[in-house]
Order: sequence, then structure tokens, then C-alpha cells
Amino acid sequence: MSPVRTPVLLAVGVFAGFILAWAVGARSQAEDPASVAPSERRYQLSVHEIVQTLVLGDTVEGDYSRNLILSDGSAIKIDVRAVLVDGEQQVEIREGDIVSYLPERASLTRGNLLMSVRPLD
Repeated sequence: MSPVRTPVLLAVGVFAGFILAWAVGARSQAEDPASVAPSERRYQLSVHEIVQTLVLGDTVEGDYSRNLILSDGSAIKIDVRAVLVDGEQQVEIREGDIVSYLPERASLTRGNLLMSVRPLD
């Protein structure tokens, strides 16, 4: 590959990644809270920071809340619950004002955090 072509392809790839991340974030924020109902489904939650594992395999049943201390000393609170969104089983993850809905067996990256869920039932 030519020396000029490689940086151009890299820039296009990074730009596409930002667009995809923005689109997923915009979709997760656009959900109508009126269409969300609690679910009895149980999930397993793992939260990893680039330099450490914060939560490994906690069972989410009902409402789950956890305060986490990140490697830089800052603290965050995450709230997780199983919900039905328009009749579909999903997991709601709240971190401050940011709310995301994940389908079963999904992962979400937010900054240095990787959060993943999978059903237990």
C-alpha cells in the first residue's frame, strides 16, 4: 500500500467509527421512556476498565446499582435493570444522565469502560 493511502484509509476508518458510535448513542437516548417496562429476566453483568476489572459476573435481578471507583480515582454509579422495550427483552444501563438499552448478549463501550450483559435464563 502506498504511504499516502494508508493514513487516508485509517482516517476514513476512524471517522466511520465515530459516526457509528454517535448513531448507536443517539438511538439509545431516543427511546421513549413510556415504552419501557420492568422485566423479571435475570442477566449477568461485567464491567471492565482498560486497566482493571470493576465487576465480573454479577447477577442482575430486579434493580441493580453499584458505585465504582475508576483507576484515576474518580467515582461513577451505574444502575442496571432488565426491561421490556416495545415487547423486546433488553437491559437498561444508566450512568448519570446517560441511558442505554442493550439487547441480550451485548456489549457497550463508554470511554474507558466496557460493559457486557448476557441472559442467565
